[in-house]
Amino acid sequence: MSSIEDALKYLKKEKGADDAGGSNPSVYNHLAETILKVLVDQGAETHELFEHISDGVKAVRQAESEKIEGAGEAGDGAAALAKDQQKAWVGNTTGLFPKKIVEGEEPEDEGEPKETQDLPQEMKYFQNAGVSVGKTATYILHRSIQKLAAKSGVEGMRFWGKICGTGGDYYIAEGSLEDEGELPEGMEDATGANKYKYWACSYPGGPWEMLENVLAQQVVAARNIKKYFTGTLTAPVSGYPPFSMKLASGEIVTWQEKHLLRAQIARISAACMIVPDGVFEKGDDEDGVTMAPAEPDEDKANQFENTAFIDELGNWRQMSLEVNSLGRCLREPEVLNDDGEPIVNPDAPAQKQALMPVLDAAYCDNQGAHKDCWTMRKCGQITAIRNLNWPGAVSIGWTPVAGTPNLWKYANVYVGYGTKFSSKPYTPPAPPMICSEYRPPAGTDDNGALCTEFSDAAILKDPHPLQEEEEDDE
Repeated sequence: MSSIEDALKYLKKEKGADDAGGSNPSVYNHLAETILKVLVDQGAETHELFEHISDGVKAVRQAESEKIEGAGEAGDGAAALAKDQQKAWVGNTTGLFPKKIVEGEEPEDEGEPKETQDLPQEMKYFQNAGVSVGKTATYILHRSIQKLAAKSGVEGMRFWGKICGTGGDYYIAEGSLEDEGELPEGMEDATGANKYKYWACSYPGGPWEMLENVLAQQVVAARNIKKYFTGTLTAPVSGYPPFSMKLASGEIVTWQEKHLLRAQIARISAACMIVPDGVFEKGDDEDGVTMAPAEPDEDKANQFENTAFIDELGNWRQMSLEVNSLGRCLREPEVLNDDGEPIVNPDAPAQKQALMPVLDAAYCDNQGAHKDCWTMRKCGQITAIRNLNWPGAVSIGWTPVAGTPNLWKYANVYVGYGTKFSSKPYTPPAPPMICSEYRPPAGTDDNGALCTEFSDAAILKDPHPLQEEEEDDE
């Protein structure tokens, strides 16, 4: 080449179109981009890695040429989805916090505030026992429960726990509502399994949905299956035996996952919710199935100096009545025969009283792989108790602090999968025996109609002979 101008002209000459439809860069542009990258990075071994840097520049240009128009950069879709989810989360949780009132704007009616548990403080104690749902989730749940209690008028609302599912989780809230009126036949009232009402949501700050009252038949059916929850309340519960009930009319009612969830809540609450002795006292009923909060005794304030009291499992009591083998907490309703006398069910279990000692209660839902299903340990000033037959059920107790009533403090929570522990793999029960083929009774045909034997003479004789008309003689 005769001059520098001719050399530059040659180096700046672009090649033909590549396979992707774009133009190949000139040698000059490629060297310029490579040198620019060397100057920007300023690596220690640029001379040895110059060929690798050149290949990297080529790879970046090749990727840009193969880029689909409108597809965006890699990861843009995930980033946009995360941003949308974040906006949705902010929108759902913003209403849980006080809203700044603009001048001239009327405040939203949020109902009368109700007293609820101090969830953030109690979850700090549970964290010492190894149970947590996260600090952010705890505070949002606390605000959400407060708002739900104010709007629905629920008394004593608390966070019951979290049940994990395969496609989503359930956060459960518990509270007491006033009498709802007449209940369906056979359903227990607020003295039995429906003492508390329960609400479920899919995530902290999400909408709450109230669960229906539980039936004894649902509890019995729930004991016969072992199934993980899906996180969808309206999902069908597949499996064997079927989670359904046959009515007296012959109609079969099939229940959904929300009914299974309510049945498992009833079982876990009865088996695992415990309280230190002295916090409640029995009622005045004959059967001893009711209880009421005990009055703080100022004269016995020094009893709480003995912190070893709650360190003994014998000083704890069952907080709920047993859900017996019939799925009930109370005796069956009385049924009279034709003579007006009560019909006695020989298989009916004995009625257990309220506030039974934990070690002597022997609730049927606590019978399982672990005979001694309770384990206790000390976590600083907190006493933590776990139920081994229901992994995830934790109870804690601590002494009252200054300025609070002189009663032992306690809390219960459940964080698990809502299934009972089993040391053996679950095996569904065998189906019932196949019925024998139908055989009509003796002396009947296949349809059960009575067969009558006739003689040959009776068969040959016409039962309805034609009458011959007599012709009148004219």
